[in-house]
Amino acid sequence: MTSRTYLLILTLLLLFISCRERSVIQKRPIVTNKNIHTGDSILENNLLTKIIFFDSSLFIDSIVYTRFSNNSKSIKAINTYRKGKKAFENIEYNENATIKSYQFLDVDCENCFYKREYDNSGNLITTNGEYLFECNVDKIDIKTLSVKKGTTITLKLFYANPPDCKVLTYVRFAGNQKTDVFYQNEQLRFLKTVAIDNNFDEKKEWRQIEIGSEIKDIKTNKIDTCGKSLLYKVTK
Repeated sequence: MTSRTYLLILTLLLLFISCRERSVIQKRPIVTNKNIHTGDSILENNLLTKIIFFDSSLFIDSIVYTRFSNNSKSIKAINTYRKGKKAFENIEYNENATIKSYQFLDVDCENCFYKREYDNSGNLITTNGEYLFECNVDKIDIKTLSVKKGTTITLKLFYANPPDCKVLTYVRFAGNQKTDVFYQNEQLRFLKTVAIDNNFDEKKEWRQIEIGSEIKDIKTNKIDTCGKSLLYKVTK
């Protein structure tokens, strides 16, 4: 075998190996039941690596999945990003697939967070910060806090939802009992929404709604609560 023939065979062999090891990237559209394209799922070798969102009303850009190098099917972390920074729900896992940490970040307050840390068996060790959620409301004039009668406003509740806890989200109008009227978002496990009509006939112009969430640790039954009050004026 001549040296030229040997080099040719070696080159072809290396090309064959590199082709076999090359990652296969796929992009799959995310479409709602109303046939609206809201984002794309990115897969590498049939494993989900990233979700990109086009819907700006979700207030996030993407969710990134990282995996352990020695076991591509085992997820190392799931991180949510907004404008290039981590936001809302971020989860880390141990190599044995048990949860390592759960962190929920307030996008408007750098020092506001809620974090739970676990041992290698997934047992809770410590909690840091205060349980929290973020609620976004549309259609209300920021300067006057007013909305025209007949206008439907939408509440988007981004809330900490650790996998080892049971969470109750609710809305309570003045004088009424708290009721979970929220609808779970299909793509985001930490987002719920509800639409509120303003067609009521009352003498009072101002309307107050209490938005709240209760988190209960499944093992210890410890309950933490968080609540915020929404006050706005209905005009004709």
